[in-house]
Amino acid sequence: MKKRAIIYIILAGILWGTSAIFSFYLKNLGFSPLQMTAMRGTVSAVIMSTYVFVTNKSLFKVSLRDFFLFACGGVTMFLSAFFYYESINVASVSIAVMLMYTAPVMVTAFSVMFLGEKLTWLKVVSILCMLLGCAFITGLFGGVKFNLWGFVAGLLSGVSYSTYNIVAKIQMNKQCNPLSASVYCYLFMALIALCVSNVPEIFSIASN
Repeated sequence: MKKRAIIYIILAGILWGTSAIFSFYLKNLGFSPLQMTAMRGTVSAVIMSTYVFVTNKSLFKVSLRDFFLFACGGVTMFLSAFFYYESINVASVSIAVMLMYTAPVMVTAFSVMFLGEKLTWLKVVSILCMLLGCAFITGLFGGVKFNLWGFVAGLLSGVSYSTYNIVAKIQMNKQCNPLSASVYCYLFMALIALCVSNVPEIFSIASN
């Protein structure tokens, strides 16, 4: 189980890292950050819902308490994705990635303040090494151009992502099924994004 968890973490990191490549090309095609968020949420919701429908329909049945937690997760996922794409759009991938990965700092702080976890030296050193590594890898020390809104959007992306992680941890502590959580979080994310993005324009750009 422990080895499988490590593999899942590595795969999640690979998938997350490659998302910036796709967002870069989608931006050049003319899609807005809101539209990219809508596409991401909708595709994920469809895939996850189809998988659960085929494998175990009972996972769609959740309590009102869990439904509220999933809604909160969907909101934070929407905000995280939107601000991430917005930061890439107005600043750069380097800035967006670096600021997104301030999330572990915030998750650690939130966990200590609200979940009763202990702040250890190992956690502090790990966070500092992670931030330094991201700075070198993304070329942040190479003289990237500063954009105030891009910086703020990237920081908000990190805050939103860290909040999602806290919500997800609460979900797991309350014994919520991970698949149910994923399905409903993506459904809420997609619903919000579709309501605030120009959906007809998505099809118009895609057809060109």
